[in-house]
Parts: sequence; C-alpha cells; structure tokens
Amino acid sequence: MRKVLVILIILLASIGYCLSQSAARADELFASQQYKESLAIYESLHRSYPQNQLYTYRMARCLQETGKTEASIAMFEEAGERYALRNFYLAQLYAKTYRFEAAAACAEKFMASVSESNDRYADAVKLSVYAHKCARYMRRVEDICIVDSVTVPKGDLLGAYKLSHEGGSLQAESRGIAYISARGDRKIIGSEGKILSCQRLLDEWSECDTLPSPVNGEYNAMSPFMLSDGVTMYFASDSEEGLGGYDIYETRYNSTTDSWLKPENAGFPFNSSANDYMYAVDEQQGLAWFATDRFTSPDSVAVYTLRLNEEKRVLRDTTEDYIRLAAQLVCFRYESDRPLQTAVTDIADESTSSDADSLFTIVINDSTIYTSVKSFRNADARQLAAEYASLSAQLAEEEESLSQMRISYRESESAEQKEKLRGVILTQEKTVRTLRKEQKTLLKQIKGAERD
Repeated sequence: MRKVLVILIILLASIGYCLSQSAARADELFASQQYKESLAIYESLHRSYPQNQLYTYRMARCLQETGKTEASIAMFEEAGERYALRNFYLAQLYAKTYRFEAAAACAEKFMASVSESNDRYADAVKLSVYAHKCARYMRRVEDICIVDSVTVPKGDLLGAYKLSHEGGSLQAESRGIAYISARGDRKIIGSEGKILSCQRLLDEWSECDTLPSPVNGEYNAMSPFMLSDGVTMYFASDSEEGLGGYDIYETRYNSTTDSWLKPENAGFPFNSSANDYMYAVDEQQGLAWFATDRFTSPDSVAVYTLRLNEEKRVLRDTTEDYIRLAAQLVCFRYESDRPLQTAVTDIADESTSSDADSLFTIVINDSTIYTSVKSFRNADARQLAAEYASLSAQLAEEEESLSQMRISYRESESAEQKEKLRGVILTQEKTVRTLRKEQKTLLKQIKGAERD
C-alpha cells in the first residue's frame, strides 16, 4: 500500500512538473506574440485547470489574435473581470460582431477600471462613442432584397451598373465618376474630394460649380447620383459622423432656400466600417445598386443589385442574431424571398426543410451559420435545434396574437372591453417573455453542443 502511495505521489509530481513546464512555455510563446503556437498549450491547460482565470484569459487572447472571433468572445466571457484588459478586448470583439450595446458597456467598464493616462484609455473612449452611434443605427436596419451581386476589379466598377435610359448614366472621367441626367443637361461629378455640378450649354459643359455645405465640407465626398426628380442626391463621404471609411448619404435640394438639406446616413446594411459608395437608383426598373469593399480583396469591389422597396422596411419582427447579420450584409432576402447567406458553410439543402425548420438563423462561429436543423453535425444539437425551430414558430404565433390583442385594445371604445383585454394582454405578454427566455436558453445549449 505504501509503495502504491509513493508511486502515486511521484506520478502526480511528474504531472505537475510537466504542466508547469507547459505553462512556462505557453507564457514564453505568448510574450513573443506567437499566438497560434501558444494557443494549443493554453487549450490543454484550460482543460486541466478550467477555473484558472489566467489560462482562460490567455486562451481568449490567442483566439482573438488568430481570428477566431466567436470562440474568443466565449472565452473572454468565461474569464471574468479579474483582468481589466479583458473588457477592452471584449469591447473590440463585440463591436466587430455588431453587438454594439455590449461593446459600449465593456468599453466603459474598462475606462472606469483604469486611469486616463492608460495607453488604451483614449482608444476605449473612441470605441464607446462609435459603439453608441452604431447601436442607434442598429435600431433601424433596412430589410433589403438582393437581385444580384458581383465582384469586379475596381477599374470595372461601372460595368456592373445597368441603368436604363430614364435612370441617366454613369461614366468615368479623368476627374472622377460623373452622373449625367437622362436628358443630358446636367452633370454631377466627384472630383478631388468635392461634389461638382455642371450644366449643358449647346455642345459643351459649363464651368463646374462646387456644391455648398453641407454637401461639401472639411471631409471628402465622391460618387454622386441624382434621382430623376432633380432634387434627391446620393453621394459618399468619409465624414467622422459615419460608420467608417466612406459611407453613403442622402440629401435633398430645397429650391425655396436654394440650399441642400443636411445629408442623412443610409445606415445598415448599406454602410459599414469599410468603404461603401456609388449608390444609384433606376426607378423605371425598380432597382438600385451600391458598391462595397467589405468582403473583397484590396483591388476589387462588390456591387449589389437591390429590388427597390416601395417604402423603407425596417427589420423588427425577427431574432437579434438575424438583425445583426443583416446589418453586416451577411443575411438578406434574395429575389425568390429566400434568405441568402454570403458567408455560410455546411448548410443543408433548404428546399427539403420544413417551414418550422427555416425559422431560425444560428451563428455557430465566424464562418458557420445554420438555417436548417439538418445542418447540425452533433445529434444533441440537432435535437435541440428542432426544439428551437418549433419554439420559434410558437413564439411567432404568440407574438402575432399579442399584436392583434393590442390593436383590438386600441380600437375598442368600451371601457369594460378594454379592461377585459388588459388582463388577457398582460397574460399574453408573460407568455411571450417566457418563450423568449426559453428560446435564449435553447440557443445557448445548441451552440455549446455543436461546438463540443
């Protein structure tokens, strides 16, 4: 017995020694910014010591530096509040994945935990301001319908714009891209960071006038396009009020005051932290186009063709995940009214999915988004996903029922009837809240099961 005990002590000491050597090696690699190499060791250490916050934190940093965004977020959330920088990095990751309210909260937690002299304090302030601004835009993400998309060399950009004669024309000039009205009597051009306007005089163009503020100002402006009404103009600007890079703006000319209205940012999904520009509309065809370099190589640009909405449609009655992905232009309606995922991998044939099966969009990691129960590899995750789809269908029905009750309440002229409806509505609201809570719990379980 004593001999067995001695062997056990020696074995445990050996294991402890090996783990300490592994930790030292991981720390060495981490300090030299060899994140990929240190990640494998920290993963092993985390499995052995799941309560060790340092190993969890370092593993999260390695995942972040190697581009594994969703996994990094999960690890930082698990690491807790012990390390102040955790909130700074988590704020960056939340902003990157369009969780802007959470990003702002983490940035402000970090600011509260350090002094203003901290090297990252100023960056955290900027991040907080940016996140709050983006959070406002997230409340009105437009529901767009994509007809087509094509990636082309930047020099071939205009070839993707198929305007009818009534929509006017776009042409590349030595000074920049110019829009010419359908009647050929007006030209608007973006040149050297300014928007210029010219009139047709017989066989030549007049001297170009620089449009006044607020169209032109201290920031660069480019790629103008005028609607056939001669009043509404779209252009791109790198104003600090934007979401990053060039953003698309809309403005209108007020003939009464001979001035332009303050440009309005087009918001999500048209704009992003990348460059978004050259928004053009053909009312005759009911189509619009815009260009973005958010998903492309440095020498190319993606041009999306949209079906014009009769009026702006804002995404509301759907999941937070779907709105977040739609804002990033990862998910959107396609011409056939089926969702199109531009960054989806391993998705089963949706044509074989049931109606309930297509009610969800679940982000597993940075490159995998599921919209079908059949997509899940893990049997437990697949079963949970089926429950999630069924629950989502039930929730949609209950929310629709609640909406109809509220309409009846508003339209009822009887105080007695309103009092009855009030009790029913309160009960229904409780049901909806419960289902939403169950939905969130299921979603967490699904992601955990599929990642295991």
